[in-house]
Amino acid sequence: MRLDKLIEALQEIKGSGEWEKLARLSGVNYFTVARIARRKIANPGIGTVEKLTAALRKLKQAA
Repeated sequence: MRLDKLIEALQEIKGSGEWEKLARLSGVNYFTVARIARRKIANPGIGTVEKLTAALRKLKQAA
């Protein structure tokens, strides 16, 4: 998933408690997730993006 699409997906689930679940599933710190969603981290790294993308897919499958 491209970074812009990841940010868009993060913003869609904002406020639903999903960022916390996403952080747990991905192993990425909650505050890092929030900073990426708010575009405070311009280049989070491919590993972080891949972890968040995989966790987002798991969340969507569980829904």
